[in-house]
Amino acid sequence: MLRFFGQGAMSHAGETTMARYFGKNRGKALSVSTLGGMVGVMFLPFITLNYFKNIEMNHLWFYACFSIVLFIPFIFLALSDQKSRHNKFDETLKEDPLNIKLGTSDIIKDKKFYIYLPLSIAAPFISTGLMFHQIYIFGQKGWSLAMLGNGYILLGFFSIIGLLIGGPLIDKFDTKKTSITVLVPLLLSVIILLLFDSVFFLITYMCLYGLNMGISTPFIGSLWAEIYGVKSLGTVKALLHAGGVFASAFGPLVFGYLIDWGFGITTIGIISILIIIVSTFLPIYNKLP
Repeated sequence: MLRFFGQGAMSHAGETTMARYFGKNRGKALSVSTLGGMVGVMFLPFITLNYFKNIEMNHLWFYACFSIVLFIPFIFLALSDQKSRHNKFDETLKEDPLNIKLGTSDIIKDKKFYIYLPLSIAAPFISTGLMFHQIYIFGQKGWSLAMLGNGYILLGFFSIIGLLIGGPLIDKFDTKKTSITVLVPLLLSVIILLLFDSVFFLITYMCLYGLNMGISTPFIGSLWAEIYGVKSLGTVKALLHAGGVFASAFGPLVFGYLIDWGFGITTIGIISILIIIVSTFLPIYNKLP
């Protein structure tokens, strides 16, 4: 339930809403709306490790739940006139041929969906797999867990930079052409993880990792709105989030088995690089858009 309503439904609703209602400024809207999550990634691990280490886990979950409840009245206030706003928005879409209502079956039969799908779910698969087994990776590299806690601050900081860079870029250029570069920071971070062991490259690895997190949100969020229009965006994003959550659950499982079978970081890195290359070149090979 926590995974569904947290990672699944909350991000799905927020990103879909921003991509739907902000046409020319879609990239900026997605960037701004994701800043809160990135700030959480930046500070919450550090705060938890340093200030809540003597608090029982069930109390920590209670504080987290209470913080969510505080926002509910503001959400209802913000959505008080949503129906009339949505009706006006619908009127502006009637003359746009791209904005037709498609069902789930229409989308899963479309070739374009499968060509761009790997570009959208490669990062959740690789990133979650690496993050889930970070203690093993840090141990193999000779990096301390204290470095990991500080590394999250860098990760969050550069994810915010990625958001601030990615949003305006999306609004300026064709998303379908620029989206093939979205996995480049992740590719560089995996290469660094494979080749280097010094603390400097730990910092570089976490910075690139965060940059990829930040850039991905506006790039991928805008991509599907440009491909299928905003009328069917909820259906498309639901499929994508299902795929992304599955990939983020499957990545740790695959990497865990590889570690148990004695393959280690090198094999994980090579598989990750191959996934990134295939995902990037699928749209190019098929001459899309």
